[in-house]
Amino acid sequence: MEYVSGPTLGRWLGERRPSRALRLRVLAQIAEGLAHAHDHGLVHRDLKPANILVGGTEAAPVAKVADFGVVKVLDAADAITIGVKMIGTPRYMSPEQCMGHEVDARSDVYALGVVAWGILAGRPLWKERGDQLRLLEAHLKQPPPPVPEASPELDAVVQRALAKEPHERWPDAASFAAALREQARLHGDSPPVEEEEGQRDYAVWFLAGSTSLALALGLGTVIGGVLAVLLLIFG
Repeated sequence: MEYVSGPTLGRWLGERRPSRALRLRVLAQIAEGLAHAHDHGLVHRDLKPANILVGGTEAAPVAKVADFGVVKVLDAADAITIGVKMIGTPRYMSPEQCMGHEVDARSDVYALGVVAWGILAGRPLWKERGDQLRLLEAHLKQPPPPVPEASPELDAVVQRALAKEPHERWPDAASFAAALREQARLHGDSPPVEEEEGQRDYAVWFLAGSTSLALALGLGTVIGGVLAVLLLIFG
């Protein structure tokens, strides 16, 4: 598998303290990663900050979805269900996961909604700690509060992902990713462009060339002055 040298999403947030626009861009990348998995018939079922790695550079981070250890294969011909079983991490489980029901891609959308709320707010969505039953009850019954200091449009994007009923959420991870990308753009995100590197190289070259030209002209002036003095003395 690919080696990712960067930290987990939680550590990246604490170490880098990225802007809201950059957080939204990373969240969009995560959604796009999920969309790719869903297109191949896979549901992650345990999406959380600890299972997301962030590589790349500080200005251009690249998020990678990892740890498909409890992945569900959709439409598998040989799939067998034995009893009712809850799979996942309670803090990020969708309501249908909490009840042990069958899940699809929209369950991952909900989990990413929980991740998004926490990443944008800087704290977990639900305050309950160490009490899994209360966490499960919150997912099932408690309306999520607005994202702190978020615009109504951004809050609506996250709240739609956190809808209790699967059919009320974003229909797929790709549409959630597009909405996050748009919010990143509205928050002033300007992803690095390769052409900008070329422009900076050109600017450095121009500066170096201009300096060399000035030095050459200056040196020529000095030499011309010396020759003029010699002509006056020996002319």
